Amino acid sequence: MRTKQNFRKSLLRCFLVFLAVAVTVTMAPVNMDRAYAETGEQETVLTVNDTGYTKEQILQMESVVKSYTYTSKQEEKTDYVKGVLLEELLKDFDKGLTVEFGNVDGYTISRQNMALQSLIDGQAILAYQCGTDESSLEDVYDTSKDYPDKSGCLRLYTNDNQKPDKMINSIKVTESGSTDPGEEKEYDLAITGDAIAADKFYTVQELKNDPGIVKMQDVEYSWTNSKGTNGTSVVTGATVKNILEVAGIKTNYAQITFAADDGYSKTFDVTQMYTADMEKKLPLLAWKVDGDKSSLTFVIGKKNEAETNKSSWVSNVSKIEINIKDGKLAAPASFKAARAGYSSIKLTWKSVTGADGYSIEKYDSSTKKYKPAYTIKDCKTASKTITGLKTGTSYAYRIRAFHYNAECKPVYSNASASAKATPTLSKPGITKLTAGSKKITVKWTKVSGATGYKLYRATSKSGNYKLIKTTTSTYYTNKSLTKGKKYYYKVKAYRMVSGKKVYSSYSSVKYCRAK
Repeated sequence: MRTKQNFRKSLLRCFLVFLAVAVTVTMAPVNMDRAYAETGEQETVLTVNDTGYTKEQILQMESVVKSYTYTSKQEEKTDYVKGVLLEELLKDFDKGLTVEFGNVDGYTISRQNMALQSLIDGQAILAYQCGTDESSLEDVYDTSKDYPDKSGCLRLYTNDNQKPDKMINSIKVTESGSTDPGEEKEYDLAITGDAIAADKFYTVQELKNDPGIVKMQDVEYSWTNSKGTNGTSVVTGATVKNILEVAGIKTNYAQITFAADDGYSKTFDVTQMYTADMEKKLPLLAWKVDGDKSSLTFVIGKKNEAETNKSSWVSNVSKIEINIKDGKLAAPASFKAARAGYSSIKLTWKSVTGADGYSIEKYDSSTKKYKPAYTIKDCKTASKTITGLKTGTSYAYRIRAFHYNAECKPVYSNASASAKATPTLSKPGITKLTAGSKKITVKWTKVSGATGYKLYRATSKSGNYKLIKTTTSTYYTNKSLTKGKKYYYKVKAYRMVSGKKVYSSYSSVKYCRAK
């Protein structure tokens, strides 16, 4: 009997020990990098030319913690990151070489074919940790939205106001191109300038295959040449607007030059690339014109029937240069403020050519200065409704246009003339007067934001009006009147603001004869 009890106790002890070990194993955190290192199975996460690096090797490199600010979905965002600067990672390479990045899922990388020196100047970093501040840094783990089984642990950041490129897994450092005129050129088109995020170089085939480039197939453009001859051309290519978006255009306050192999060029304001012609077509960079596929051609339509536009076309385009213009933007014109409701004001202005956005400044009566109050980052916007204001209080505003410079920092225009407005209640309107036996019922419209109403009466239109009722209702029956006599009424609304009544204007006067 005792033997069986001892056996049971031994069995129970074994079970408890097993359970304790299982719980410990389950709860213990697993360091995947360490596990890989111990087994010798850690995978390569980055290839630089022919050299592969594991995550552990990257973690052992000299690291820095930095913050990068960029615009995403028209909102400014700041990431704090930890990683390896490209200056450290690629320290053995000549600074004049060109750097090409690859990623896990093959999506377009915005920073491509850049000189290593430009990346170093832009504080480019391969980040393996990211957070909203230094204390919240966590390991980067990005997955592809289209390929959930693909992931990456490195992001590329630079000081160019552009979103990070994710899931970076390869870097190729190569010669930027031949300087020997006798050698074959490695690209057909160079897109350069301080108004774009990074220089880009394309062969025609690469331009066609870039997933960010939307092809416009067999589009017909009307033209008139300098001799007055009219015609049409059927072209295939991509809008210049689309190409600028792919290149990472920083600002609208820029000029764009299309240059041919022989030195011929045409320069335009960048905003012209966003303006449709009379047939609602945008300027195009074509790789096929009337069946000819021999070169790239800049094509722009006619704004009106009389325009001579063929002379603005550029054949054999080999370079597009986009540079920020000198000087400041013009101040917005026709800036106006108007009441938009009992607690709102609407501001309007004329949009400024080349502006990337607008800064609205509000007058501060305590400091007697204008201070920035609202930023609008949509260059097409030319109005702003400001809400949450006090009824009956006057507000003053002014506005500046801004564009981004090469460092993606805003450069502001002079301020516009100031404009004032006061949020007020709408005035009520008397809608109906109904006569009864020695009484009249008055009805009026409801006013948004009103706390109540005051009804006034007189015995002649221009007579002395006396207050007969203060009410929160929108009707009142006036009794004990004289039969057959005319009575004149008007009403105004009020709103309680900081313990005081703020009134609307009076309604129009209406009259009725008592029965």
